[in-house]
Amino acid sequence: VAKNTWAALKTGKQIEIKWDEGEAAGLDDETIRKQLLDASKEKGSVVRKEGNVKKALQSSDKIIEAIYESPLQAHATMEPMNCTAYVQKDKCQVWAGTQDPNGARKIASKITGLSKKQVEVNVTFLGGGFGRRAFNDFVSEAVEISNEIKKPVKMIWTREEDMQHDFYRPPSLHVMKGAFDQNDNLTTWKHSIVAPSILFTQLIKIPFPFKEKIDFITLEGAKHLPYEIPNMQVDFQMIKTPIPLGWWRSVYNSQNAFANECFMDELAEKAGKDPVQFRLDFLPKSSRDAGVIKLVAEKSGWNDFRNDPTYQGISCHKSFGTWVAQVARVSVENNKVKVHEVFCAVDCGTVINPAIVKAQISSGIIYGLSATLKSKITIKNGRVNQNNFDDFEVIRMNEAPKIHVYMVDNDKSPKGVGEPGLPPIAPAVVNAVYAATGKRIRTLPIQLS
Repeated sequence: VAKNTWAALKTGKQIEIKWDEGEAAGLDDETIRKQLLDASKEKGSVVRKEGNVKKALQSSDKIIEAIYESPLQAHATMEPMNCTAYVQKDKCQVWAGTQDPNGARKIASKITGLSKKQVEVNVTFLGGGFGRRAFNDFVSEAVEISNEIKKPVKMIWTREEDMQHDFYRPPSLHVMKGAFDQNDNLTTWKHSIVAPSILFTQLIKIPFPFKEKIDFITLEGAKHLPYEIPNMQVDFQMIKTPIPLGWWRSVYNSQNAFANECFMDELAEKAGKDPVQFRLDFLPKSSRDAGVIKLVAEKSGWNDFRNDPTYQGISCHKSFGTWVAQVARVSVENNKVKVHEVFCAVDCGTVINPAIVKAQISSGIIYGLSATLKSKITIKNGRVNQNNFDDFEVIRMNEAPKIHVYMVDNDKSPKGVGEPGLPPIAPAVVNAVYAATGKRIRTLPIQLS
């Protein structure tokens, strides 16, 4: 505690602390990946089953298999975690950019011994949330300090503290299998998801209060795949991890969309079909999925576009009640990917404010591009390696593509737009990179060298 931020930072560096390494001691990326791979060989909980996948795979001699992997991700909010708290004899005041003000009030009440009615939480602008500020650990710290010294405290994390003490997006591994008949018709889809659970690490503790140990959140964008394929199976295998996990923008939709839509392109190539038409062949003509695919294909000039020097890729995904299809145009030079343009069709029901829709969808695309091209969190000896934007890189202004957003006009109930723009961008870019290089990218972020 100091009279100003600079003095606190300088003094903090002088303190020598011997940390308890905790249950994550010795943990590293190789251990995590081995855990995911080992779990993928075990039988998971089946959450969707149509037809007979086992029989279809056994009877086909045209099987495509692929494994997709997504890493840990930090939220890296523009404003690091911070909170101002003032604990007095008969009341506690808190000023914080929190996504869970009721939770902050409950925490402050518990720490101070005051009733909830005596706790006042003032919610400021978030400075970027993306799920990170749903956790009030930073509020706890400020209240505890103020409660100890009985003075107002403004607690500010450094960027390094923020980066290394996040609640990270979980890593995941996706085993994909598809099968064709003798006429090259797709007959089978199998998606096996392996990941640790946010739900069971944050909200529901072991032992589980119900029989099925399935985190339904991990299945977002996978269980309800819209494509009508005769034989389908989606299953989930959960692993445990001591790493703090949390909701990251679009939650598990980002990982599941990456696996789904990249694999759809692999299947389209095997069938010898155009990626757009291949998707449409497995969707009802009047479906909203088909609607956004057709719209983005039309607006981007998909059928008339000629590859070289830029190349295109497409993807489609529904999340939070909103359908989004995207076409990305990229170039590759010296193993470096440049995204030039993104065309995006959005069906979010009745549009209340078009400007907000465009802003939120564009924001999701940019946020997703950072994870697609640059950023990831790595672990060594139980600690996060990255600590600032020099080693956790994000998209800069000069790297941002031109974004075109088109909204479907309908009178359906309005749905979310803050997160649905993110999931389709990684597969759209990865599919375009394949068109440019002939290399299948199955691990993010993209690394060509």
